[in-house]
Amino acid sequence: MGGTIPFIDKNTIDLASIVLGGIGILKIFIEFSSQHLHSTFLDFNPYSIKKEYLEKYPNKLFDWLPFLALLFQALEAIFSDRIPERIYSTMFYISLFLSISFVGILSLIIALQLGKRSFRHQIVPLQKEAYLSVIDIVKNDGWRSDQLQDRDRLQDPERYQKANWETAEERLGQIEELLEINSKGRNLSERVKALEKYF
Repeated sequence: MGGTIPFIDKNTIDLASIVLGGIGILKIFIEFSSQHLHSTFLDFNPYSIKKEYLEKYPNKLFDWLPFLALLFQALEAIFSDRIPERIYSTMFYISLFLSISFVGILSLIIALQLGKRSFRHQIVPLQKEAYLSVIDIVKNDGWRSDQLQDRDRLQDPERYQKANWETAEERLGQIEELLEINSKGRNLSERVKALEKYF
């Protein structure tokens, strides 16, 4: 058979295979979890949709990495008589390990961001009605537009108004949680305004 394969040694292949296979362990840290994931909604569960989109691209990545690791090991076995054991310094292997790990983690971060972007494009139209209902309540100081005409004839108007505020808070909180918006320290009007750019 031919001579040795240039620039490649078994240490390099083994190290690349270990890192690529090991990155798959990170999957347990990116799985989406929420207390609402198994809750019952009238039409659809937005948290299930979020889980699907957030895990879509990382899962594709994780499907390929173990395959590449196995491919490297198979090629090493096939051409073992042409691949030297070790031809580089210790610093080279440390640098290689860090470089492959960096690229793998960066790829995972990009995959997560792609998932978030895709999810936002999908979920915003589905939450627009809820968002507009919150705007309606805030604009009318705790009343829905369809209640304004009859509010003076209600037996307990404060109870209705309180219920509306609670509904607005619940719907706005859900939208913020889905879009991962930090609303700490903001009042309801400020929170509504902060979401305008999405809707």
